[in-house]
Amino acid sequence: MSETEVLPELKQIIGALLFAAKGTVSAADIRRCLKQVAEDRGGCIAILRS
Repeated sequence: MSETEVLPELKQIIGALLFAAKGTVSAADIRRCLKQVAEDRGGCIAILRS
């Protein structure tokens, strides 16, 4: 059986961030979060590093 990694879509990630936030979330906050994920995960999500 193959191990296929399924990643959520960008709109799902941002939606979860906005839903879970206790306050306002700026574009800079979202960008910082996505960059951190790119650094941690690498692979196909590494395109978000730039």
